Amino acid sequence: MAVKVKQEYVKAIGSVSPETDGIQLPYVAPLAWWTNKRSNNENDGVEYFGGWAMKLDDYDNGVAEYGPLPNWYDSDGGKIGPLKTCRSILVAPFGSRTRWMSEEKGDDRTGTHRHELAYVAYVNSDRKVIPWGPMILSMKVTTAMEYVKLMKEWSVTTYDARHEFADGAPAHFFYMPIGTFGETPVITVAGKKTSKTSNVTHPQVYQYPNINEALIDYLYVGDAVCDWMAEFKSRSFEWLRDKKWSENNNEADEATTHAPEPSEVSVPETQTAPVDPGWDDSAEEELFPDFS
Repeated sequence: MAVKVKQEYVKAIGSVSPETDGIQLPYVAPLAWWTNKRSNNENDGVEYFGGWAMKLDDYDNGVAEYGPLPNWYDSDGGKIGPLKTCRSILVAPFGSRTRWMSEEKGDDRTGTHRHELAYVAYVNSDRKVIPWGPMILSMKVTTAMEYVKLMKEWSVTTYDARHEFADGAPAHFFYMPIGTFGETPVITVAGKKTSKTSNVTHPQVYQYPNINEALIDYLYVGDAVCDWMAEFKSRSFEWLRDKKWSENNNEADEATTHAPEPSEVSVPETQTAPVDPGWDDSAEEELFPDFS
């Protein structure tokens, strides 16, 4: 008789060879990568200013698992397919992994490739911070270097307020607004004079005019999100230490999905709905810009 192995066993056991597709996260976390300015049309949003992009399928998987994710807009990704893009997001990092890239999409640039695991939030129409869910932020070469600088900058600029109003809690427990802001693209020339240079739009951290108690309260992720971040981090250790990913220095498709379908995973039982961390109506509006 013919042998017929059930697909549920094939799927459950997988491959014996270590040459697999790498370790996937055991929960849904859409991958968003940094994209530079590509257009001179002011109406093009991320194409004009620079910002974040993700595959439409990843966006849909995230929305199916964690609920609506406003302020992301349709874009044409060419060969990659339909995209969603957003100029800026609120992030609370809880893990990262890095590798050295010997090539990037066929050119001769080398540098760091960084994946940042972060809990993401958005600002709604009432200017309230709404926690959403985990996301992978992917940055390469000079963008990855700039991101590390921005994290240090965020830690320094919030230091006094965190110690005065939050008992010295670490900076990554407060949402960092990162992306592009304002009405004019900020162009940086990347590369050495002896090699190819290019104009890039690096990510920025929003510069608050006054980091006071109201702002610290506003940006604190909240106790519930702290619980979720801790649980997601505990379930991410294998992914963060994936040697196959760190040794593969020529990933052709930046938009590779790094998480399974929503139907195949589960989120922490305590994560049932976004949490409203509260709003101080007496705070001055200019401290809390609309990031939509």
